[in-house]
Amino acid sequence: MTAAVNLPLFDWAKVLQAVRRHRIAGLLRHGLADASIAVPDEIAQELGRRVLTDTHHNLLIVGRATRLVGLLKREGIAPVVLKGPPLMAQAYGDLTVRASHDLDLLVPVKDIRRAIAICEAAEYKRILPPPNLPDHAMEHWLELCKDVIFRDDVGVTLELHHRPTVSRSLSDQLNLSGGVTEVAVASSASLPTPPLDALYPYLCIHGALCAWFRLKWIADVAALTAGLSDDELVALHNEAAARGAARASAQALLLIQALFGRTLPARIRPDRKSVRLANFALQVMSDPLEPHQRRWRPARIQLGQLLLTEDWTFRREAVTAWLMDWPTAFRIGLPRPLRFLYPLMRAPAWLVRRVLRPIAGPADH
Repeated sequence: MTAAVNLPLFDWAKVLQAVRRHRIAGLLRHGLADASIAVPDEIAQELGRRVLTDTHHNLLIVGRATRLVGLLKREGIAPVVLKGPPLMAQAYGDLTVRASHDLDLLVPVKDIRRAIAICEAAEYKRILPPPNLPDHAMEHWLELCKDVIFRDDVGVTLELHHRPTVSRSLSDQLNLSGGVTEVAVASSASLPTPPLDALYPYLCIHGALCAWFRLKWIADVAALTAGLSDDELVALHNEAAARGAARASAQALLLIQALFGRTLPARIRPDRKSVRLANFALQVMSDPLEPHQRRWRPARIQLGQLLLTEDWTFRREAVTAWLMDWPTAFRIGLPRPLRFLYPLMRAPAWLVRRVLRPIAGPADH
């Protein structure tokens, strides 16, 4: 039996802060056990409580996912589970290692309205876009946004995607509907998820669009690819490049090299923009504060998205989504040829709301 290593000068308060910030209680507890590092009793108890809570939530998500996948399939809709329980099973083989915050389901865009109706019939309450939207506003939401968000009565959040990213051009390149792998997530349950050659580029794009501000996202990619040889990793990177995720993949592999010590294969040569993106992600990831708690950090993350590809269609779609003035779009239904005006209306609409706010008087309490 290996003796535990004591770290008397370790700042465990900062460790717990990082656990909360990155949602990595299970990952940390398993890592500390594997490294035979002694943990103070109060820290061990706190990690145990968090892992127990996360595991309970994961099991709720497994149950919700299994039920919804069954309901959708019975109506002839082919759903795919993104991340969540299938990823935990593939990367870690254990539902206690990683916290899953919500359930992400992808359905074909042609089936999205039927899928919305099925979720609502299953007693999921729609959060975004707001319920009872005018039809023109719902149509425009589905055109510009990638998902519809629901919440059930026990607090499980469902993100029902009709494409994996806001960008239709990038979503088409990722092509997550091209094939499905059934992954066992419990003794009597399996869930459909993209095969590795499609899942890996998606995970890289998902992390890169957010500057990898959660450590658990890059840990997933590291665990998922840990058993691959250099040749297999190069082939996976090349497949990601063919699906529009070259820089996102290079960024991820640079982060894995920096954080987990896996040497980047010599045949993968990140360009300067990939290196710049990786360095920025390390800065964001190491910040004890959430991105929204830093002034201008969210804007810098959005601008960084424009470096992920040289595709101007992707850039145009990204900027349009950033500038969209949804309160105005929900109220005013413009015909399709004039919908390009919505982003241009954002500043005038904001000024009008600022001017009219004092006239409305204080809200009743």
